[in-house]
Amino acid sequence: MFNPLETPWLLLIVGILTLIIGTWVRDSLSPKIGLWLILAGVFIAAAAFAIDYAFQTDYEQVRHLIDICKKAAVAGDSRPIGPCISEEYADSVHPTKSALLAYADGIFKTAGISKIHFRSMTFQFSGDSAHADLNMAVFLDPKKSSVAMGGLLFVEIGVQFRKENNNRWYINSAEIESVNNNYANWNVANR
Repeated sequence: MFNPLETPWLLLIVGILTLIIGTWVRDSLSPKIGLWLILAGVFIAAAAFAIDYAFQTDYEQVRHLIDICKKAAVAGDSRPIGPCISEEYADSVHPTKSALLAYADGIFKTAGISKIHFRSMTFQFSGDSAHADLNMAVFLDPKKSSVAMGGLLFVEIGVQFRKENNNRWYINSAEIESVNNNYANWNVANR
């Protein structure tokens, strides 16, 4: 279904076309009508920018959660991740939100992540739930890492999101799918 909040460019194009038509009408037919069309075009274009600024689409909200988690992982601080996680979080190894955050704290203390680069992201939305497949390159910093190996890991994670009653999206579950193109899960990652 078409959602105009996800594509403000359509409104911007209509505004620009109205400006062009208004300029042509002002120069060729009637200056007064042309001026009104030009003002309408400016108003429509401004409305496109206002809508884009004022409303966050579901995709933008989910992507923002991913960006918060990425920045927190690079900073080595799990506190910003806490508000992104649903109170009903559960995955195959971490039965609660607090278990996941404790695990993240342990990882951040031992692994120095210097950079995360997303190789691909795919999103699927269905009502109040969403799924993202994240394929990323994780660069380790040998100066920060307790294993002092440095280097590069290719990680694939599947993340489930849920929109809760307050109309905000939260991470509901996450599963590691592969590390360095080899099958992995939370149990393998815990070793």
